[in-house]
Amino acid sequence: MKKFETSVQAIHFLLKSFGEMDKLKIVKLIYFADKYHLITRRRTITGDNYLAMRHGPVGSMVLNILNRNTEYLESEQLNYINQYIRQIELARDDYMCANDGMEYDRLSVSDKKTLTKIGEAFKTIDKWDLVELTHKYPEWIQFERELKKDPSISKSISLADMFSTIENDPLGLSYEDVKNSQEIYLGYEDESAD
Repeated sequence: MKKFETSVQAIHFLLKSFGEMDKLKIVKLIYFADKYHLITRRRTITGDNYLAMRHGPVGSMVLNILNRNTEYLESEQLNYINQYIRQIELARDDYMCANDGMEYDRLSVSDKKTLTKIGEAFKTIDKWDLVELTHKYPEWIQFERELKKDPSISKSISLADMFSTIENDPLGLSYEDVKNSQEIYLGYEDESAD
């Protein structure tokens, strides 16, 4: 339940802070926020499971929430979503806040700072440019060939694989910072210190 509520609150926080967005852009912003928070704090914001899909990495819970997927969500969860996130009728993939009164009790201070940082960094970038950007990261590239053969499949992405950076990374993280953070996350110790 925590993963679900945190994901709804993260989506709502972005919509309240940056206005209406379409599903693809929301999914990409949450991915970048989770990736950045994982590298800098060694935990994702949402606690979501990530999948490589044809348009890049996707948090499965975030996608289920936006799709209002009745196969995975209970009626109580759907009511919670509907209370705070509205799908705009005219454009079925666009979303807005349904209620500004959400308490972000599942989001920490660092979660909200990261969501704000990512929202501000990417607010003017087109969703398709974000898709192209996510296709540069190794966690997606490792499945590129399979996804091009069959765009309908999805492949599980390990959180350890999300400790990655690219040249001129818009997240502003250096290779050394990412590598050091990954080693801490995985519990490696520096054997040369003996």
